[in-house]
Amino acid sequence: MTLAKLDKRVGDLGARADELAERMEGVAGRYLEAVAPWVAGRFEADASAVVVAHPETAQELGGEGLSLLRAGLRELCAGAPDLVRRRLDSSGAWPHRWGRDRAKVVTGLYGTEAETVPPSFLESRLRLLLGTSGRLLARHGFERQVRRIYDRAYLRSDYHPPEYLARSLEGHEEFHPLLAGYGTLCDEYAGVLGELQRAGRDRAGRAAQDLWARA
Repeated sequence: MTLAKLDKRVGDLGARADELAERMEGVAGRYLEAVAPWVAGRFEADASAVVVAHPETAQELGGEGLSLLRAGLRELCAGAPDLVRRRLDSSGAWPHRWGRDRAKVVTGLYGTEAETVPPSFLESRLRLLLGTSGRLLARHGFERQVRRIYDRAYLRSDYHPPEYLARSLEGHEEFHPLLAGYGTLCDEYAGVLGELQRAGRDRAGRAAQDLWARA
């Protein structure tokens, strides 16, 4: 294949990769928008579960203390969309933002067509986001109780204790169709990046061959 044809192939594959990345960005945006209300609901449910499970602490706080907690929870839930963007809209959470690194972007990151699974690089960020309610509870009198769930070290930093990472993501399954669509595009993207890498090597080899022939 001539150098001109190889140049065209590299260009075509690069354009295809860019097109797929743009479509993947659109799906990621739809996921982030859709998941925010679910995150807010989890904040509410998780906080309520801790309060109800520890009535003695609730009695100690009294109506005033619980009202302050409730106000903080309302503020936390209202800010869920911004928190989702901060935690889940990062480059590390989405393969199309990793650059054209074929070693990292591989097929099967989102499971199979029959069973979609959130990849670890998204799931860990999601679990960390859900833990925000633990910080709120700790500030309002439930630190001793939430240590059993979130771990004391987690309350001080972004450390992921094993107990926290094992927490359920119940209800998140409703967003798996979106992730499945992203995963299909990701598999195609990985294939195109592989072809682009091979085409780049072929082009470099052909260029060296032409230079040698003219020497």
